[in-house]
Amino acid sequence: MANWMRDLSSKIVRRLRQIVRRPDPRPWVLRPANASGTAYVDFVIGIDFLHNHSKLVQMFYKACSAYGVSMLLANKHNVRELTAKARAGRIRPHVYLDLCSATNKEFGELLKAFAGAGVYTIGNPERLDLWTWKARAQKPLEQAGMPVPPTVLVKAGEPSRDLTAEERAAVGEKVVIKPSWGVAQLGVVVGARPTAEAIEKARQFAPEDDYLVQRLIKWERCGERSAYVRGYNVCGTRTLLWWSPETRMYDMVTWDDVRRYDLMGALDLVDRMSRLTGMEFFSSEIAITNGVNQPRFVLIDYCNDQCDLNPVSVQADGPPDEWSAWAVERLAEFVWRKRSGLPEADGYPVWLAGTNDTTAGAVTPASDKGAVVSAA
Repeated sequence: MANWMRDLSSKIVRRLRQIVRRPDPRPWVLRPANASGTAYVDFVIGIDFLHNHSKLVQMFYKACSAYGVSMLLANKHNVRELTAKARAGRIRPHVYLDLCSATNKEFGELLKAFAGAGVYTIGNPERLDLWTWKARAQKPLEQAGMPVPPTVLVKAGEPSRDLTAEERAAVGEKVVIKPSWGVAQLGVVVGARPTAEAIEKARQFAPEDDYLVQRLIKWERCGERSAYVRGYNVCGTRTLLWWSPETRMYDMVTWDDVRRYDLMGALDLVDRMSRLTGMEFFSSEIAITNGVNQPRFVLIDYCNDQCDLNPVSVQADGPPDEWSAWAVERLAEFVWRKRSGLPEADGYPVWLAGTNDTTAGAVTPASDKGAVVSAA
């Protein structure tokens, strides 16, 4: 009854604003017909530029409706209001999915407010502080035996310098220089010589940040594609997408691709990252090399916690619609399990495009286009 009254009050306010020609742009709670539970809203998703009628939001609504889960979009119009309500204890969803704090500080405040209120946040602020800052993650990844490029760290406040002979032997004569914190390859310099001058020039992009000077990793070709993938953990399920750094376009990875190019090592790498970081939703960029005097699979962009879900039919450089729809459904199931107090399955499943045959192992098709295999 309380939820119904709050929804009715919100509708009345929106209608009155329409009458006086000052429409309310704030998103409203989307409820399926079979919604149930004690929370005013089960699931809040934070992304600044979307609205309730956006394709991605409608994908989420369809997936959530199948589980009887209600949802609310946090966007630029209501983020401050929701932050205040979270801090005051007036809104407490079961799960908050952060897709925006990397580029919008207001959503970082919303994330902290929900976490402080005891909401289960998909982006845990404590884990993000370590794993999403490349310079902070470098040593823990090395200590865990993860295949990361040989790297020299230059801390903020330290002067730029020429590398020692030992350091130059490790990183080579052509390097990548990049900030610890970054999105969309901003501030990344590729193919520079590791000189003090080159390092200092690169650091002007973000002088307050730590920097990494890394060996330039060369990837191969897999047929007509760049031998480069994004590996994902989506709430316990591992998956891969082809990713072209040159064109910034995605493509589906099929089980045939896994067999033809021996990509199980990339899936294993995603699993190791998941176990190490404890993060429910992230992607890692993985270069596939010739394996001569170096790992065949190398982590390039270590841990991106705010993976792009907006599909290619809406956003030219977005992931395939089929993949986005699957990922959204998996997130909706995760929220339903949290609301219901149900555990996740043991082991981890893998989801990839394409049908399977008996050579793929014990595989259970998830749809006519995708399939899931359980791995111990």
